[in-house]
Amino acid sequence: MLPSDWKPDNAGILSHLLYSVWNVNSLESKIAAVALVVFQSIYVSFFVNHFKLSKEYSYFPAAFYLLMMAFTRESDTLTPVLLGSTFLSVALLELYQVYKKDRVNGHIFNVGFWISVGSLFYLPIGIFLLFGYIGILILRSFHFKEWLVMLLGFFVPWFLTGTCFFAVDKFKGFLSIQFANNIGFLDFAFKPGFELYFRVAVLLLCLLIVLFGFRNYLYKKNIQTQKYINLLFYTLVVLSITPLFQNNVHLEHAIVFCMPFSIFISLSFLNIKTKPIAEFFFILLFIGALVWQYHAFLLNLIRGTS
Repeated sequence: MLPSDWKPDNAGILSHLLYSVWNVNSLESKIAAVALVVFQSIYVSFFVNHFKLSKEYSYFPAAFYLLMMAFTRESDTLTPVLLGSTFLSVALLELYQVYKKDRVNGHIFNVGFWISVGSLFYLPIGIFLLFGYIGILILRSFHFKEWLVMLLGFFVPWFLTGTCFFAVDKFKGFLSIQFANNIGFLDFAFKPGFELYFRVAVLLLCLLIVLFGFRNYLYKKNIQTQKYINLLFYTLVVLSITPLFQNNVHLEHAIVFCMPFSIFISLSFLNIKTKPIAEFFFILLFIGALVWQYHAFLLNLIRGTS
């Protein structure tokens, strides 16, 4: 949970407009954020089941997504990164639907479109246009026309938003909020301490699980599913690039890693042959998430009784 006086940072122009009419620290905003996280978790399970990334249908991807979000303090707040990542997941769904199809211009346009909309909430999402092109190369043969279609889809939301601000003589404000306030280089705003070290440790542990289990993810999968899994791994690569060119990077940026990590970890979980061990592992994570959410309260309680 973020402090009650938390102020949004790294907000794109659409996030800025949202915060100007809605108190981000209000109870209604908190409820909306939790509802959005729950929706995203269901969406993650739908994504995995629809594209058959797992050998069996399950809601474990949703459960692990909720656990991953529980290890953040921002899961109950409509942060720019939470809003932007929602549209990124929609773009990923559109991208996966271009495999071995003849008429895909609509899907490819939508990939660029939803990435662009996400970047208007949280600018670093825009770097995923590069990921969109990587995805086309993996899933399809090269067609220059399709690259232009994606670029057009990306351009449309920016053009329409900029036009609206130009019409009301606030175009300079649009450029300042959307770009000048959000672009930097190696500008990290992390405060050294337990929270930073713990969050980094969780991300590194997730990465190790993915790296050591990656061969099993591809085992006995058809070519289409293998390409989908490889493409999902590339999301982690692109996500690692996004903080490098961002101004004032905060810990909440880690939210963008939750979807790919939750999918990979759920695949690792389902690959565990001894079910009691798998269940113990999940319960341990659940208890860890609860302790993390209430660690400040527990520490104050312990200090008060000592």
